[in-house]
Amino acid sequence: MHMKKLCLLIVVFNLPMQWAVAQTGEAKVIRPDSPGVTIYDADPGHLWNRLYAALFLRVDAGGNSYGPEFLDILFWTQTKHLLAEPSHGLALKVLDEFIASHGEKLIESPLKRAVMQRDLWAAYEWTVRMGNIDNKAPSLTATLSELQSRLVVVIKRIALSKAEVEALPDNYAATVASGKFAADPDPAQPGAPFLPPVLFKQESPWACIGDKRDFPLAVQHENGCTYHSAFFAFIRLPEGRAALAAYLDTIKKSVPYIPDPAPPKGRFIEKDPVKANPDMPQIPAGTIVALVRQMVLIDNEGRPVATHLTESVQFRIYRRIVQDGSDFNEEHAQFFYEFLMDRKLLFSNIAGGLRTVGKDEWGFIFGPETELTGSDPFESEENVPPQPQAMHPMQSCLMCHRAAGVFSINSISNLFEPHIQTRLQSLHITTPESEKEKDVKQMEQFLNGFK
Repeated sequence: MHMKKLCLLIVVFNLPMQWAVAQTGEAKVIRPDSPGVTIYDADPGHLWNRLYAALFLRVDAGGNSYGPEFLDILFWTQTKHLLAEPSHGLALKVLDEFIASHGEKLIESPLKRAVMQRDLWAAYEWTVRMGNIDNKAPSLTATLSELQSRLVVVIKRIALSKAEVEALPDNYAATVASGKFAADPDPAQPGAPFLPPVLFKQESPWACIGDKRDFPLAVQHENGCTYHSAFFAFIRLPEGRAALAAYLDTIKKSVPYIPDPAPPKGRFIEKDPVKANPDMPQIPAGTIVALVRQMVLIDNEGRPVATHLTESVQFRIYRRIVQDGSDFNEEHAQFFYEFLMDRKLLFSNIAGGLRTVGKDEWGFIFGPETELTGSDPFESEENVPPQPQAMHPMQSCLMCHRAAGVFSINSISNLFEPHIQTRLQSLHITTPESEKEKDVKQMEQFLNGFK
């Protein structure tokens, strides 16, 4: 099975919480009865909390534990967690306990079952990815198989019916209804986050863009989450929805790339080098791009079903259009905002369960090039606690979005081809529902392993 490349941004608090750990040789492991994890029940000894701790809680050299405060599980392509002892044996023990005791009956909340399945599904995907990276190691194949067989059972056991999945709350709407955030960006407070209540309204200034073919547009983000999330992009021009439709029609008649008679030295040059066309029609200053990520679940009949549960929303405001990345910085070119799903806030029905990424947070930053070499900071040779990155997590967006104007909107520029406009003709205004249907179709093949 071919797996996509990993492109993942995991944002974390720089506020590590303390949990008890047991020492076995040189490796720190989380005990099944480890106190501190109270995601699914107030009792840290609850089986669901212990399952989460055994699988997903990571511990640094200082004994600090990480996991529940993250949107995504902390696994890398060189991670040995769950693949070596003692964590592998502990994971199997708790999974076996869950299966033997029918632990799925302990939690009836559809919302909690949905989130647990999401994390377990992500873990299953990781095991498949690991097998594809090194599929010639018999011992690894056996280890992965032990995990996969148990994960599949639990994923099926806690699955909801399609009707239950579709009835899960719209947490974006709940966050908007909380009144905590402005509906639009405030020019007087450019750093203040906002959450537009009309983002998903079909006739609002915000328009979802898509590819008329059966391909999602947010390719890099889709690759990072592979099968358990759907991504779709919105654009709002200052002049509104009609202006965006006219702009898309204009660029379909344009030539994005032109021959480059003097390509930069010191890099691989293709046979017919090209460069971005400086005369390409540009988006205006004040354009806002939003990337929405929503949860996809497996129902009790083994089918992927899209939900209304928003896992994250990223906004980028173009304050001005730069011609290249040389003078690019947040204060002068773009402002970045992000909302993330918080499990405890979601389960407590606090402001829809979405929180903003604060300026005091730091993150682990990954790109496609790290798939085969991505090391696990919890398993580094230095054996030191993970260190903050030098820049704010949202600034990592500049790695992929620092080109000139429309060229930095990768959901559009991915359709640009040198000298021709064939793919660009498929760009159109669509709906989130249509984009999610594409993701669900792609996920159906992956789910053959669950049947």
